[in-house]
Amino acid sequence: MKTGWIPFGLIALLFTHCKNEKSASSTSQATSEDAPAYQKIEKPSMRLAEEGAYVECLIDDQLWEAASTNGRYIEEQETGQIIIHISSSTMETIAEKRQVRLLELLLHEFDPEKKAYTKGAKIYYKVLEQDNPSAHQYESTTARIEVSKWDPDKYMISGSFSGTLVDSQGNKIEIQAGRFKDIALDRLKI
Repeated sequence: MKTGWIPFGLIALLFTHCKNEKSASSTSQATSEDAPAYQKIEKPSMRLAEEGAYVECLIDDQLWEAASTNGRYIEEQETGQIIIHISSSTMETIAEKRQVRLLELLLHEFDPEKKAYTKGAKIYYKVLEQDNPSAHQYESTTARIEVSKWDPDKYMISGSFSGTLVDSQGNKIEIQAGRFKDIALDRLKI
């Protein structure tokens, strides 16, 4: 199964929205009929920190906090395997360029009775710049994800994570003290 395709679609929409916002603000005659069609798409459930849900960690000793988060509980029908996918992002402007920073937690073979995962745990960290369509991506060489709370009625999960990640040139980043709390998961069957 390929990972990362859903968040990149959301990122592309985000950049398109930013460009459309800029052009709409420069044209005083923009109307709601001129709004991009993607705004009509039903959004996935996103919970922000003010609602009590959050994702945060230290990336090379710098605090990273998600501005938006969504999660998925994916059931593979053929194998019965459960995959938990949590995707969090933040947007910043650095040197007059917008950047989206995306952190993904992927947990294969989820079992509500199991608390700690190293095998089947993956962490991805991606940086996308406004004028550069390719992401700078780090992937975990080692990762640990612990589930501290699982609510099967609400499909809500909490826990912690850490890992060492590398990019294609061998540059390393360390993720420590990662925490996710009360992440609501949309259920998908594939």
